[in-house]
Amino acid sequence: RIRSIFTNDLRKEIEAMNSSELTDSDIHTARRNAVGVNADLFVPNAAFEVLVKKLIQKMEEPATLCVRLVREELKQVLEDVTTSCNEIGRFEELKEKVNQECMRLLWAKTKEAGEFVANIVDMEVAYINTENPGFDKFRSGVYKLMAAHHSNIDQQAREKEEAQAASSANAPGRVAAAKADYMVRGEWKSHHIRILDRELAIYVSESDEVHLKKVPLESATFQISEADDGRRRVLAVEF
Repeated sequence: RIRSIFTNDLRKEIEAMNSSELTDSDIHTARRNAVGVNADLFVPNAAFEVLVKKLIQKMEEPATLCVRLVREELKQVLEDVTTSCNEIGRFEELKEKVNQECMRLLWAKTKEAGEFVANIVDMEVAYINTENPGFDKFRSGVYKLMAAHHSNIDQQAREKEEAQAASSANAPGRVAAAKADYMVRGEWKSHHIRILDRELAIYVSESDEVHLKKVPLESATFQISEADDGRRRVLAVEF
């Protein structure tokens, strides 16, 4: 019966433990407390240890229950022995004394066993051995996930660079502006002109993106003449 308590009853109590008692809020709080103000990508070891320690501490209750069940079973054995033994039954005082001493020893050992269980749980809580081979498959899975994440980031960066390069290659080049004098309200003022898509665009400054005026080349008249200094030629455009 004592063997059944360890192999059946204790196992059932441990298997009945529900790790879902750790809510998403508990996990989020532990993770944020572990990293502080820094951003985290995966669950840090510190947060993992905090959550695991809570689960380990829950194992103390079924282990203590196992101790009590064994104690009750030994009490039943003691009663059966003292009742079924005819020789000791003839001596009531001896029977009572034997029963008292056995119960005193049983209670003392029960207390020691309970303290031993508490010490075992405390030792397990004090150090979480993440180097245990049982963590290897989870560790390798995290490494693969991190490698895939970094590979995905690198791929996205390369695709972004390629897209920017293609966009720059396909974008029309900026046409240089030529300085020209443009008559405004009877006065000649310095402006800049560009020829875009068979149209003549006039800008106030070379860096302007919005044109002041735009006219089709078909409606413009071009005439080249000598400048006053005799060293340059002047292109006159009328529209």
